[in-house]
Amino acid sequence: RGRALEAIEELDLALADFDRALAHSPGDAKLHYHRGYCLSRLTHARWERGLDESESEEKRRGRCNAALASLERAVELGLHTEDLYFELVCVREQMGDEEAYVATLDRAIEAAPNEVLIRAVRYDRRVRRGDPAAAADLARLRELGFEPSFTR
Repeated sequence: RGRALEAIEELDLALADFDRALAHSPGDAKLHYHRGYCLSRLTHARWERGLDESESEEKRRGRCNAALASLERAVELGLHTEDLYFELVCVREQMGDEEAYVATLDRAIEAAPNEVLIRAVRYDRRVRRGDPAAAADLARLRELGFEPSFTR
C-alpha cells in the first residue's frame, strides 16, 4: 500500500506505511529506500496537494537527516539503483552543504556512470562553479546521446 500511496504523492500516509513495514522487516533495503524517498519529497508533495508545506529549519534538518539515514541504510543493505543515488543527491541539495552535495554527486556517478540525469546535474554544477572538469562531463553526456540545452 505504501508504494501505491507514494505513486499518488500521498507521502505522509506512505511514510507511515513504510515505517510500519520496517518495524516487521528492518533488513529490507527497498523499504528503507522508499522511506527515504518519502522524507526527501515530503514538503514538495504537500505543496503539490495545496497543503501547508512550510517547515522550520530545525524540522527540515531533521527530515533531511532521517531521509539520508534511510537512504544510506538501503545502500548498506545492498541496494544500488540509479533512483537511490539520485535521491541521495536530492537530499544533500536540500541540506545546503555544498561540499557534501558535490561529493554525493561524485559518488552517485561512480555508482551509476551511465545515469544521464545525475551527470547532467553535476555538469551544470561544475559549469556554475567554473570547474574545468565540466568538459569531461559534457563529453560523457554526449557519448550517452544527451546534449544539454544549458551548455555554456
